[in-house]
Formats: sequence, C-alpha cells, structure tokens
Amino acid sequence: MASASGGVAPYTYSWSPAASITMGANAAMAKANPSASTNYIVTITDANGCTTTARVYVDVVDVTCGKKGDKVLICHKESKRRKGQTITSYHEICVAKSAVAAHLKHGDNLGPCNSSAKNGGIAEAEAHYHIFPNPNRGLFTVQLHGELAQDVQLIVRDMQGRTLVHKIETSAVGTTEYAIDIQSYAAGVYMMQIVIGAEIYSERIIKE
Repeated sequence: MASASGGVAPYTYSWSPAASITMGANAAMAKANPSASTNYIVTITDANGCTTTARVYVDVVDVTCGKKGDKVLICHKESKRRKGQTITSYHEICVAKSAVAAHLKHGDNLGPCNSSAKNGGIAEAEAHYHIFPNPNRGLFTVQLHGELAQDVQLIVRDMQGRTLVHKIETSAVGTTEYAIDIQSYAAGVYMMQIVIGAEIYSERIIKE
C-alpha cells in the first residue's frame, strides 16, 4: 500500500511490473501474486504533475515439499533452558497443509531453516539475550550480550504468523538494549524473534 502526502491531491498511482499484479495496478493498494521474488515500483503523481516513486520487494519462497508436492516445508523449532539461557535448535520437516497453523502458533516458520540447519541437520547455539519484563503490558526490553558489533533483526509476530514489528539494528560490543512497543495490539501471546547472522532465537511474549 502506498500513501501520498505533501503534494496536491488528487493523486494517481501506477504499479509496475503489472504482469503479476492481480488487483489495484492503478490504486494506492495493490495485490500481487508473483511466481518469483519481485521488486515492485509505484509511481505517484499529484494534480500538478509532480511525481515520486517508492519500491516494495516481495520475497517468494517455495515451501512445497513431499513426493507429490502436496505438503508444506516447515522450519521446526525446539527450545530448552540451560543455566538460565535459552538454547534453540532447528530442523526441517514436511507437514500436511492442515498442520501448518498449529506449527506457526508455537513458533515454527514457513520454508527452510537457516543455512546451518539445512538438509535435516540441527543448528544449536546459545542465545545471550534477556527479555524483560515478561509478561508485560506491551512495552518490554530486549537485552543482548555480544563480543562483536553486528546487525540484529528484532521481529514480533502474532500467533497467525503476521509480522507486527520488524526492526533492524546494529548491536554494540558488550550489552545493548532495545525497547519494543506492542501496546497498540490486543492482550495475548506473541512470538519475539532475534535474528543474528544465521542464528535465530525465539521466545514467547505474554502481553497482559
């Protein structure tokens, strides 16, 4: 969805490439069904003929599996506690379509695992992080401890797998803290994911 401001209304919209756009090629909100990962460009023109463009990247991942191609590839997560830390392992499984919702609800992901967990192998890594307070009322802190400065993705999803928060940060050497705000969402259980390189750490967040 594109949102225009700062020009003179009314605005017109044009999305390209148009071949895989199924609805709204000339509207603010467009729907697309690409068969491969595609970079879409929307051109917005105001009443004076001034234009601007924006880009949206749609990443397409083939998650079909099974001999008949009628099942879904899932990156299955298993977590355990050891000395106050969460240790998470991942491996790929092929499940029936009817089982997908249940797997996503407890923190699994669609598609292949990270590179170190492919081909049925298990990637195990100790997560040096702390999330507090948990439970909370929608404001909480993710605290990371690392020996290197590196890019970190902080992602919050609901139990249907929808992304609510996606922040890309750079952690510092030592301890770094990030504030996460989900106050505008309903009380319930959410999934917090911390992505550092090829490692993915997951923990449930309870909003009261």
